[in-house]
Amino acid sequence: MRIAIITFPGSADGSDILEALLSVGFTEDQVAFKNEQTTSLEEFSGIFIPGGAVYANAVRPGAVAKVAPVARAIIAFSESGKPIIGIGNGFQILTELALLPGGFLKNKDLRTVNGIVTVSETFNADQPPKTLKLPISHLYGQYHVDNKTLGD
Repeated sequence: MRIAIITFPGSADGSDILEALLSVGFTEDQVAFKNEQTTSLEEFSGIFIPGGAVYANAVRPGAVAKVAPVARAIIAFSESGKPIIGIGNGFQILTELALLPGGFLKNKDLRTVNGIVTVSETFNADQPPKTLKLPISHLYGQYHVDNKTLGD
């Protein structure tokens, strides 16, 4: 199994994703870093798109990324049914590519929000939820979908 970590100019370098993959048994030769100029992802079993300030949020996150050559490769990869995980701005890129419903709006006060959030997550049903403290920093922090998508 090979995993691709796709980076864009201005995004995080993906080293945290590599570290996480190595900690669960992947080897360095099973992970490849690809950039916005990549045109094929057929050889991979999964994709991670890291967060970070893609294009410094100067334009709508993902708007520039969607015209990169790798965008077509990500869409083709998705059509094959293989998994893709977008983290932070990586998630926003997936909405921009229409691989996930909805999109992101600027924060209501039009300011970047920085801080630490606490989330409780169950990673294994046989264990109690784990509490994670995660850093956030975003200008486009409002994920929005229509009522039909929400199931109303």
